[in-house]
Amino acid sequence: MILIFGALLVSTNQARAGDFLKIVQGHVYQGDTGHPVEGASVVVKILYSDLTERYTYPSTLTTSSSGFYTCTIPASNWDIGNFIQVTATKTPDQKTETLEITNNAQQQPVETVDVIFPYAIPQFAGAVGALFAACAVGAVAVVSFRRKKPVQ
Repeated sequence: MILIFGALLVSTNQARAGDFLKIVQGHVYQGDTGHPVEGASVVVKILYSDLTERYTYPSTLTTSSSGFYTCTIPASNWDIGNFIQVTATKTPDQKTETLEITNNAQQQPVETVDVIFPYAIPQFAGAVGALFAACAVGAVAVVSFRRKKPVQ
């Protein structure tokens, strides 16, 4: 009888992963400069271990001037072995990072998922871009077709 009571007492004192809220936070950075990305849209999802969707945070987050975002996942919507998927979008860039939840929230209540946009090649738009491209093509053409005088 005492052994059963002791086992019951131990099992009620052990916290399950889903008994606690999970805080998901991080920063969004530009990969080529390392600067924070202000105003990026961030979507946070919890995925099962087979990567099917379990939960989506109900609103899109927006990064602060320091590139920071944060949200709280309800206890019933995550468990150890699930994945946190964070997708950050700032037109034209989009990047997704995924992190496995390996600790319960009592041990580690905060999961940090940083998103780093890859280096982006600058794009020229409008009339200025077209003019720049035309000048570059013209310069290459002039250099390519220029005849060299034979050496005597």
